[in-house]
Amino acid sequence: MVAFGGMIKPQLKLTDKSSVTFDQFIRLRSADERAVMLFGYVLELLDLARKNEKADHWVIGTTLGKKINTYTQAFILSPQLRAYRGLHLSEHVMKVMRASNVLDLPPEEESTNVDRVLSKVSNKATNYRNVLKNHPKSDLENIANLADKLLHGTTMKHTLQFYLRLAFIRWVMVQYPWLTEETFWIQVDELIKKNSQDCKTKVEPRPVRIYPILSFPTDIRVHGDPANTDHQVVEFNASMPSWYTSVRTQAANILPNPKNPQLLLQGSAVAPSGSKRRRLEDEEIGLARGRDDLEPIVRCSRRHGRGGLGKGKSGAK
Repeated sequence: MVAFGGMIKPQLKLTDKSSVTFDQFIRLRSADERAVMLFGYVLELLDLARKNEKADHWVIGTTLGKKINTYTQAFILSPQLRAYRGLHLSEHVMKVMRASNVLDLPPEEESTNVDRVLSKVSNKATNYRNVLKNHPKSDLENIANLADKLLHGTTMKHTLQFYLRLAFIRWVMVQYPWLTEETFWIQVDELIKKNSQDCKTKVEPRPVRIYPILSFPTDIRVHGDPANTDHQVVEFNASMPSWYTSVRTQAANILPNPKNPQLLLQGSAVAPSGSKRRRLEDEEIGLARGRDDLEPIVRCSRRHGRGGLGKGKSGAK
């Protein structure tokens, strides 16, 4: 048996693990031992077949579907989100759901079902990004009223950091009207990254890099002060569901796609000339320069990365 097995083994395409098992099998001394070993592997194959059959029939239930919606929406609406089109966003959402003991999630070893959940998260993220981008198109909408529409039906609260992020997104829409659906969020991610780098290195930002900070007082001037509405702003660390703490942490850890600059360059054919873009920048700075409410926001943001504009603490104490 050993000699014969050694002769045919080179003809078999075995993995290292299967090769070891084959050697063990041909060294068994009796037919009974080999029969027991074969029976064990037959049972293992049956278990695997049953698992695959179960995976083929597994679907995302109503309860799990609602949880996927809730957690994905919380990520996209988080002012600490580092990149809207970042790397492995779906995996970060899944990580938070597992940490929060969300029921009905498939075990990690059921890769097919896990991929189905990740695909569902990815689709929902696209939907919520579209909602977040389309709402600020209302030119006369006060940022507080806009926030209320986006937060309706969620457990999230009005915060200054969320207002800052919404004003920034609306500013990007105004300043970069030529961007396509594909490149809009890439541009947003790149500006957030630049803002984060400036705050981290304590380098005096160039004008384009302080736009996320300038956008809020400019938004107030154009669309009205949220303090004049009936909406109450709470502290960023006010009582929220415990799982949302994990959302904040994971959202700040999502890395932007390193190919973003290349993708923006490819989509820059319809962008205005450099001189026209510089005029847009100068106009924006001119609108914000001299405002009493600008300097505290700029100062805090440079020091702490607050306002949900970079990876920094974003107002967390």
